[in-house]
Amino acid sequence: MIAYGSIREVTIPFDMVINNLPRELHRKGFDVLSVTHLDSELKKHLGIEFKRYSVFSVVNLTLTYKALSKEENFGVMIPCNLIVYEKDGVTVIGALRPTQFMQLVNNENLSQGASVIERKLNEVLERMSKLKIKEKDIAGTGHLQETKYERAVA
Repeated sequence: MIAYGSIREVTIPFDMVINNLPRELHRKGFDVLSVTHLDSELKKHLGIEFKRYSVFSVVNLTLTYKALSKEENFGVMIPCNLIVYEKDGVTVIGALRPTQFMQLVNNENLSQGASVIERKLNEVLERMSKLKIKEKDIAGTGHLQETKYERAVA
């Protein structure tokens, strides 16, 4: 683990992580605002070849609203980012640790929300690290499980 984020290596391929991560985030109440494929952007704008590396910008709207109600400038801390990249044949997933950044805000009213966000992001990372590839997944759907769910609230 790094001080400002949580990192997990997973046994599923990069493309399957990219396909399944939004669903797992949604199960924990997060909406994906954007996905940036940094390797493509580096190639396009700078002509640099880089390993497969994507950044998911996510938000839990319920907790975001509560935070903005307590600290209107909190928007500079939104969204939370998750990273997905390949390293030595392994897929790595990482998430920001919001509790580390709350020290900068110095508003005790926001600490509980940061703890909730961090716990939920860690649950997503943990679930992704436990997903297994089944034979039917190799056949081409790219989705590791077809779980029905409703959007979680904070």
